[in-house]
Order: sequence, then C-alpha cells, then structure tokens
Amino acid sequence: MLESLLNSITTWVIKSGTYTYFYYEIFLFILLCIGIALSIKAIKKETNRMARRYWLALLLIILSFLIIELLFVKPTFQVYNDEYIQMDIAKTIITNHQLGVCSFATPKGCVPGTLGLFQQSSGWPMLLAIAFYIFGINFATAFNLVLLLSCFSIILIFLITYSIIDDPKTALLSAALLAATPWFLTYSRSTVLDISAMPIVLFAIYLLIVYIKHRKLQYGIAAVLVSAFATTMRIELIILLPIMLALLVLPHTLEFKKRRKILALLALGIMLVVIAFPQLIYVYTSNKTNSFGAPSNQKFSLTYLQGNLTPDTLFWFGAYTNINAGKYVYHDEYPMAYTLFAMAGIAYLVSKKKYGYAFSFSTIFLIIFLFFTGFYAGGVFAQAGANIRYYMDDFAIMAMLAAIGGKAIYSWTLSILHTGRAKRYKNMLGALILIALFVMPIIYFINIVSQNPANIFPFAQDREELEFLLTYYNQVPSNCIVLSFKTSLWYVLNKSTMYDGWFLIDSYRSRAINLSNGCIYLDYSTACNINNSETNDACIETEKEFALRPVITEEQNRMGWNITIGLYKILGYKNGTPLSQ
Repeated sequence: MLESLLNSITTWVIKSGTYTYFYYEIFLFILLCIGIALSIKAIKKETNRMARRYWLALLLIILSFLIIELLFVKPTFQVYNDEYIQMDIAKTIITNHQLGVCSFATPKGCVPGTLGLFQQSSGWPMLLAIAFYIFGINFATAFNLVLLLSCFSIILIFLITYSIIDDPKTALLSAALLAATPWFLTYSRSTVLDISAMPIVLFAIYLLIVYIKHRKLQYGIAAVLVSAFATTMRIELIILLPIMLALLVLPHTLEFKKRRKILALLALGIMLVVIAFPQLIYVYTSNKTNSFGAPSNQKFSLTYLQGNLTPDTLFWFGAYTNINAGKYVYHDEYPMAYTLFAMAGIAYLVSKKKYGYAFSFSTIFLIIFLFFTGFYAGGVFAQAGANIRYYMDDFAIMAMLAAIGGKAIYSWTLSILHTGRAKRYKNMLGALILIALFVMPIIYFINIVSQNPANIFPFAQDREELEFLLTYYNQVPSNCIVLSFKTSLWYVLNKSTMYDGWFLIDSYRSRAINLSNGCIYLDYSTACNINNSETNDACIETEKEFALRPVITEEQNRMGWNITIGLYKILGYKNGTPLSQ
C-alpha cells in the first residue's frame, strides 16, 4: 500500500513537477521575503547596544573582502556543468515559467514538451532567475550575485557570533576569519550552489537563536519562513537543516517553561514540516529516479565513511596544501590554526556555562562533516578536491568558534600574567593571536591565486573547453541549432541547442531540422573523446550517419590529453541527402 502510494507520488512529480514546483518555489520566495521583513525588528533588538564603530569596522571587512576578490580572484566556474545547469533552470523559470533542465531550446525558451524534471535544488535557480530578469542573462550577473551573497554570509556570521558571545570585537574577528578562509575566497567568485546557500542557512540559524533568546513568536515565524526556503537551496538541506535547528533548540527546551511557549515551539515545528513537505516529496522522487553518479546507486555507506574519515579529519588540521598529481595541481588547503582555536572556543563556551551553544555548534559541525564524509563523492580528494565545497557551512561554524577561541586565549593569557605585565603586553598579545590566525590563510590564498588556472584540476578540460567556446560560439548563425552534451551552456549563451544523442532519434531530429531549416552544428567536445558509453557512442553514431565539415577545431594535448575539440557543420546525410529533406 505504502509502496503504491510512493510510486504514485513519484509519477505525479515527474509528470507535473516542472509546473507545480515553479509555483511552489515562488510561494517559498514570498515567504522568504515575509521572513526577512519580520526579522528586521529582531536584528534591531539584538544589535541596538552595539556602537556605530563596530558597524563601520564590519563594513571595512566587507570592503576589504570585495577589493581582494575583485583584484585577485578571477571569476571562474568550479564544477562547470553543474553550474551551467543551475543557470539553465534559472533561464527556464523566466522563459517557460517552469522548473526544469532544458535540453532542447531556442533563445526564446525551452521547446515545448522537451523539458526534463529538474532533479536539482530549486532555490538557487530562483534567486538567479530574479537577478537574470533584472540585470540580464549572463555569467557576470551570476558571479556578482554569488559575491553579494558571500558578503551577506560575512554579515550573518558576525550577527550569530555577537548573539552568542555578546562581544562585538569577537564578532568582528569571526567575520574576518570567514572572509579570509581560502576556500570561501575562492568559491565566492564561482556560481556553485554550496556557497550560494550559505547565507540562507546562516540566516535561519541566526533567527532561531534570536527566537530562543527572546521567545517571541514573530521571531520564530521568521526563522521558519527563512528555513523553508533554505531547504530548497541544496537538496540535502531538507535533511540537514531540520537537524541543525533541532540541535539548536534541544539544549534550551527547559527554558520554555510556560505551556503556551512550549505549544508555540511545537506549532513552529509543525509549520516548518507542512511548508517544506512538498520539498521532501521532491527529494524522495529525485533520489529514487537519479543515481547522481553514485556506484550501484549507493550514495552513502559505511565504506565511504571509513575510507574518507582519516583524510577528511586531517584536512581540518592543515595536512594538505596544493597537491601535485602528475601534470596538474589541486588545492586542499585549510589553516590548522582555525581548528585549534575553535577547540579553545568550545572550551570557553563551556567555561562560561554556555553549554547549549557549545553542544549545538560542535554537534552541527560533526553532523555536516560525517554526512558528507560518508557520501560517495565526499572526501578531500573527491573530484580532485572540488567537493570540499560540501563543507562550506562548517567553514562558517569554524570561523565563529575560532574567533571565540581567540577571545578565550586572549583573556586566559592575561589572567595568568600579573596586572602590570598584562597592561604592558596587551597589544602584543592581541597582535600575536591575529598573526597566528591569519598568516596561514594569507599564505594559502596567495598560493591558490598565484597558480595558473589552466594547470589546476579538477575540470581543467572543461576550463579550456569553455574558453574555446566563448571565443568561437558566435560563429554559429543565430538561426542554427547546436548539438551538444552541454546544452545548458549553449542555452545560457543564447544559442539554439539540442542534446546530441537526441538528434539520432527521428522525432527529435525532424523537429530540430524544421526549427533551423536544416542548419545544424555539432559541438564536438571533450565528451566525444572520453570513454563514456552514452556520449562517446552518440558522437560516433553522428559521425557515421552524417557528413561533417569542420568550422573551427583545436588540439588539446598540453596535459597529455591528445584530443581534438571543435565546431562542425552538419552538411547532410552520408548518402548525400540534405537535412532539409
């Protein structure tokens, strides 16, 4: 009975999900806006005692972060096709008023009847779609939006730290530590959804902390509304975020002494479940219908956890810098000082009898860490280091705890010294703590940005391929369709495109020929050169069946790849029959 019901739900989501979840995401975005409006009073209440100079100092940190990013970090994709897909979904939201991945499109939108179930997070594409609608559909809009969201993350970790420790100097240090985290600096100039989701998650955490402190229903509702949207920012957040929120509430449940307050807390929990339930259905459907590349569809296992646990743990203790692997290099840097100071931060919270926060944030850190360490694509070496991005929320927690640890070491050291010597060495001690915290992040950051991006794995081939396409894509006439395995990229570049393998299917081929009047190009990409039964075979079949003329080609053998990529015009069938017939 249950299995039959679940199968029916899966079928319904697949058939109508692109429309249903489009309106659901709009509904959640409206709730997010309401949550933001409700939170303004909470933020004012929490920060009304803070002197203006601390806000100016926070502004200085953000401006410094922006200057460093704009001057030294080149905007670049980090996982490429995944990022193209998110922009594809965002454009489809605008053009088709649907949530889905478009694999057959014209510049005006997805060809009717060909849109696929998105099977991706929908919150980030919704934010992208709003930015695209206002500023235009292009890479610069996406990169700048992520940079803006990263600034909000810095502000929010400042607010969270201040809420916990009631010390603006420590809050400023936490903001600076997050801003200086090498991975945060690097990914803030990409469009990966992990860093885009970060401020929404931090905002939900902050509002819940404020609600726990003041127990005002308005603040709790704001936390729920923001959390509901946050569950759609990354697919795993439907599981992780409720656990995070529960861990924050759990140590403080005894503080809700009045029956009315307890009932209000329960009502807020039920409210979140009801609002986020459609997202839970979607995640179930997506998980059931998509392996996401996991071997034998096994996404999590103890085997993965055991294999990743040691290297992933060592990562937090600075075990890796840039890793040389033959003809390329990749980065797994993390400053050990952050971890050591974070341990001191937990001890300080315990010493100040803030047991709830010490328990909540250390446990949240471990939950995120273990969740992705047990993931098939987790681990510091997965995707040549690129999947460290899964720990992005842990970077924020570590920055906060490390800042508190800095305060702890400062106060403990001064208490050990005699009063006269304490005054004498106060500034020196503060400077030494700052040096200990910031010297390695600076060195690591210089190491990363000084590398030639062309020599950095992962996705070195994707990087060169993108550069090639951006140079020559305008050689494809506006009325022509490009066959590609990266239709999302061509769609965002405002070219008509269709998934390469579909052209071998009669019904799709005839539609493509009719739409383009027989003007078809082939994007002979890296996917045609790799040993993949789907992409490579489709390219081989296309070459066998159709006559091709090279428009522009490029040899890629700098790293020993020895492959050719290019754009080809399909002239007709090999037997001499033109495409128009």
